[in-house]
Order: sequence, then structure tokens, then C-alpha cells
Amino acid sequence: MGSSPVTSLDNQEAGTGPRLAGQKTSPSLSSLQDILDLLRLKLAPKHQTKETSALPFQHCQLKAGQFIFQMGQTLTNLYIVRYGFLKTVLRNIEGDERVLSFPMKSDLLGFDGIYRNRYTSDTVALTDCDLISLPFKRLLEETKNKPDARK
Repeated sequence: MGSSPVTSLDNQEAGTGPRLAGQKTSPSLSSLQDILDLLRLKLAPKHQTKETSALPFQHCQLKAGQFIFQMGQTLTNLYIVRYGFLKTVLRNIEGDERVLSFPMKSDLLGFDGIYRNRYTSDTVALTDCDLISLPFKRLLEETKNKPDARK
């Protein structure tokens, strides 16, 4: 992998703290509808409102070798791959890794950390990538009073 930083995207608070070398936040934003389209999900028109269709989600751009998150980190975001290829692995104490998957366009990352509120694997960019960042607390807040949106 070369000399990839040990820090990851989730070591930073959203919009604060130092950026990783080579990591950029793209000026583009995605709406909820953009995300649903990317995930190939259909939201019934009765559930769409002006407020849900206007929610912006930031994009993160990474260079090959950068970690998105690492095992044991507190869950802060879920990510959707817009483009690029990544590798998700489990590492043992000796540092050996077992490849779990190779996420690519429209794959959802980080959901394995929801149960324990900690990521359970490492995910690293294999190529330059563009990800949509979904702040987990914000998703919970948005669905709190909308039981149909939880589905």
C-alpha cells in the first residue's frame, strides 16, 4: 500500500481538525434522492417532502492507500461509494489480514459498526475514491419522528 497514514476520516470531527494529506472535501453535495438513486432504492412519493429532498450530504475524496476508518474506532459516519475501489479487511494481533470485500460504486460502508457503535473492520482506498459521507447521528435524528423512513 505504500506509506498510508494511520489516521482515518473518522478521526476528524466533521469540518474541523486537520485534513489528511491528499484528502479533499469536494464542493459537491448529494441530496437524499441522489443517495437513494445511487443505492437503487425507490422512495414512495408520499414520503418525499421538501425538507428530505433538500438535505445535503458532503462528498469526501481520498487517494489510494488512505483509510476511511479502522477497526475499533467509534462509529461516526456511514459512507456510500460514488466511484473508486476499496478493500475491507479484518486484522489479527500479528497484523495478518483477511479480506472481507472489495467495495465499489453504490456500496454502503460502515454499517457493521452500528450494533457496537464501533467499526469492526479496516477499510482502505485502493484507488482514488469519492464517497458520500452520511453522519450517523444525523440519520438517526432525521428518522426519529418518521417511522416509515427507518425502513
